[in-house]
Amino acid sequence: MSQGQGLAQSWSAWLAQWHLLLSSEANSPVTNSLAGMTDTTIPRSRDDIAKQMKQVNPKYSLREWLLVPAYQQASQGDYTLLRELQAVMTNPYAEQSQEVEDKYYRLKASEYFGVGGCSHLSCSS
Repeated sequence: MSQGQGLAQSWSAWLAQWHLLLSSEANSPVTNSLAGMTDTTIPRSRDDIAKQMKQVNPKYSLREWLLVPAYQQASQGDYTLLRELQAVMTNPYAEQSQEVEDKYYRLKASEYFGVGGCSHLSCSS
């Protein structure tokens, strides 16, 4: 078996386990803690599970390739991009404007692939 086939099988196994977990989570009732309803249980939908995941996983992550142009501009006395990044990263879990999403919720530009110092972050970052 090739490395690619092994990787595909591993991903398939993980995905099957994830779907099983989602199905069991979706069918597990949770206590509704609204006032006056503390003993009532309600089933969790996939939307509820997705919403909970989004609350603990930020949509926007500060990446070195985003910082490079900001600190280059700042070194020239222009702090506009740095302030913009600060505003976005102050609320990394929140849905923000379409303009912010288009600019910061994307893959890095191709010119940054393989560039030392702005292409990769370690897992401990």
